[in-house]
Amino acid sequence: MYAKAGEYDRIQFSIIATPSASVTFSLTLGTIIGGGVASITPVGNGWYRCSFSLPAGVTTVQVRFSAEDSTALDNKGNGTSGIYVWGAQFERVTYQTVPSAYNRTVASAYHGPRFDFDPVTLAPDGLLIEEQRVNLAFRSQDFTDAAWIPARATSTADVTTSPDGTTNADRITADGTSGNHNISQNVTYTAAAHTISVYAKKDTNDFMQLRFATAAIADGTGFANFDLNAGTVGTIGAGLSAASITPAGNGWYRCTISGTTLAGATNFAIYIVTNASATSAQSNTLATSIFLYGAQLEVGSFSTSFIPTGSAQATRIADNVSMTGTNFSSWYNQSEGTFVASYINPIVGPNRFPAVYAARIQANNSSQNTNEVFLATSSSQSLIRISNVDQASNSFTGAYTPGTIRTVATTYKVNDFAVASNGVLSGGTDVSGNVPTTLNMLNIGFNTSSDVLNSHIRSISYYPVRWANAQLPSLTI
Repeated sequence: MYAKAGEYDRIQFSIIATPSASVTFSLTLGTIIGGGVASITPVGNGWYRCSFSLPAGVTTVQVRFSAEDSTALDNKGNGTSGIYVWGAQFERVTYQTVPSAYNRTVASAYHGPRFDFDPVTLAPDGLLIEEQRVNLAFRSQDFTDAAWIPARATSTADVTTSPDGTTNADRITADGTSGNHNISQNVTYTAAAHTISVYAKKDTNDFMQLRFATAAIADGTGFANFDLNAGTVGTIGAGLSAASITPAGNGWYRCTISGTTLAGATNFAIYIVTNASATSAQSNTLATSIFLYGAQLEVGSFSTSFIPTGSAQATRIADNVSMTGTNFSSWYNQSEGTFVASYINPIVGPNRFPAVYAARIQANNSSQNTNEVFLATSSSQSLIRISNVDQASNSFTGAYTPGTIRTVATTYKVNDFAVASNGVLSGGTDVSGNVPTTLNMLNIGFNTSSDVLNSHIRSISYYPVRWANAQLPSLTI
């Protein structure tokens, strides 16, 4: 929050519920008087930006203020004295200890762009673009909550560092008695593709099983086993469409299973098992444990980034990234130009993955004028449309390999179009077609809410000239 001294001098951010914490600032001295992890930065004319890093689990924060000589920052005041405040911001962070640039909000929250890094190598992946999803699992980070039903197992909260860098991962321990050892959560499925995911790490046991309840999958074998030591997938039940294990750093793996469920009330479960070939109904006498963090159940045939939940399901809206107005018109050449886009091929997803949409507009008759690049597992293309009529179409060739980097260069000019991909001039050229001349927007990684990249845009470059065909491959290496 930005704050400035008025008749009063001090401001305090105070957590009034468990866990309790507070920090106090002097708005005349520009100092932190006492409290937790905080910062105060002068911004001119007596104003300061004051910030406080809150611990996990906070539900309510108060802003209190008082005179310099007041011993209590919750006093009644005198009815006329106060301080000046502006620009409040609340943001979820991982390692960050200072606030991000201020973003004004009106009627809803603002969610900024998500720039990702590989959790193991820390190499930049780029801008993450994902469709809207809902985490249907309650208490996704607290496996000790009553939402999770234990069977011959116990849960211990906050025992080790999770993938988000804080000590909020739980231990799940089998109790040593004979039978299945698991925790589960009751849910109501629709007749649709669903994906379960959880971050898991070996403790005294190496093996874990994710499982749809028997009644949720038509053939009743919707499970997969995971080796948390080797980082591999073991036996997969016939009812699944996919299962995967992905390193998340520091011994953590994100384990996922996907399958088409039947409609009805049932559950999903996380088991401790003896090996990677365990059946879906394994009985054992284990007294060992694993670490868990970040459970997610979502409608869809693949997992998306983790959506934390509390006592209710949570929704992450689709990433809608665009450039409009002079931010676009100041650099885009309507008559000729060259785009270069680098992105990571999505793991799975719908049949069509937009990579770059250059200036998409709608005509009065709802026709489209576009200059675009899109990718799919087949027939990836650069495409020019005017009033929804194709003017030029060039496919770019090369095997579609999920998770790998693809760089595409596409160039346009009346009766002169070409595309290159990963160092090769692909799909020939197109020497017949017009270009739209009224484009006014750049959409990045999406077309509609159901037509989203679901992966990372690494970079976008633009040249306001039509590069020669012989030069295009060099732009994509």
